Amino acid sequence: MKTVITIILILLFRFALSAQNFWQEIHSNTVQPNSLDVSSTGDVFVIWDYSLLRSTNNGQTWDSLYEAPAGVSNFCASPTGPIYLSWDSLRKSTDEGNSWTAIVSPFYPVVNLELFTTNQLGYIFIREPYYYGSTFRSTDEGNSWDLIGFDSSAIVDIAFRDELTFGAFHGNDAGLYKSLDHGINWEFIPTAPSNLSKMFSTKSGKLLAFGGYPSENLYISTDDGLTWSTISEFNGIDIRDIEENQIGQIFLATLNGVYRSTDNGDSWEQINSGLDTNHIWCQRLCVDSSGYVYVTSRTEQTLYRSVESTTGVETEQETIQKFSLEQNYPNPFNPSTKIKFSIPSDIANEVKQSQLVSLKVYDVLGNEIEILVNEEKLAGSYELTWYAGQLSSGIYFYQLKVGEFVQTKKMILMK
Repeated sequence: MKTVITIILILLFRFALSAQNFWQEIHSNTVQPNSLDVSSTGDVFVIWDYSLLRSTNNGQTWDSLYEAPAGVSNFCASPTGPIYLSWDSLRKSTDEGNSWTAIVSPFYPVVNLELFTTNQLGYIFIREPYYYGSTFRSTDEGNSWDLIGFDSSAIVDIAFRDELTFGAFHGNDAGLYKSLDHGINWEFIPTAPSNLSKMFSTKSGKLLAFGGYPSENLYISTDDGLTWSTISEFNGIDIRDIEENQIGQIFLATLNGVYRSTDNGDSWEQINSGLDTNHIWCQRLCVDSSGYVYVTSRTEQTLYRSVESTTGVETEQETIQKFSLEQNYPNPFNPSTKIKFSIPSDIANEVKQSQLVSLKVYDVLGNEIEILVNEEKLAGSYELTWYAGQLSSGIYFYQLKVGEFVQTKKMILMK
């Protein structure tokens, strides 16, 4: 019976979307198309008329953050909490943009950074605004920086999944590389398409990449980049950004508008209703904690938001009734293992709100080895892979904390 109800809800949801615009304009003409992000608490940030704006209510109203420096050109939000921005210096906010402090910069000036992103551990990655500029990484929120990559090549885009970091390089060492130590050492992947310019790692473990030579395409890999298949319908269509919502729907911002896949990249639909069809070169995407999708239009410098939340449909995953931390598999393992955990809904109030989730690894002495998760997550089941190739054989513990819930399990690394 529940399956039938779910199917009916899905059909009604799709019918409702087909009967109205998917997008609505919420800011026009002065939005910086390259800057759009969501903080770890779910607030949406965008640069408007060279000022930083914030919305705490899904884009309905916007606050100007007067403490942010005028003329801000780029910014990014870390899943571990801080927000970073650049203008004549790098700055950091730990209170959702209400106040800012200057942090160390590896170069000056830092206007219009070409690469400005963070991984799941909060490490910052930035690159100079030059095609072959140097890339730097900070593991301590901007207090110090390491030069990463190769002297004669630039990292044009980067993607993260668990302990893996993928980098698309242009220059003398052009190609796709992967790193097991967050960007210090790189291993070339010779079977990957050349001249990639955009990458994204999905929740299901697939790697999406756009670019290629002699013609640009969208490529997909299910084995960490060893083999690839081509999604030919995007041949010659410039893809500017890739994003995924909480239930695995993938969105592409392209020069032909926005595309969406609801089956993990196997098929795609164009969703441009509500966009100005004369100016649909879309630049950046983000999804807030409620499932609303935001996209910027480059030509008109306009910000749009989806009319409906893209996660309003109830699924079996969202009706979990209790916390659970499963035993890792395989166990013993070498060098990687999978860990699954579940976050329940608020059954009493029928609310599926996000909660701060912490998942950490400890050694037998209780020393913290690694932070696997430290962010807000919605109700649902999650799985991640922990890579322990740099550690010695022995017994380790992993602990899940959500509110007052705490659970710990033992695992064995055997090399």
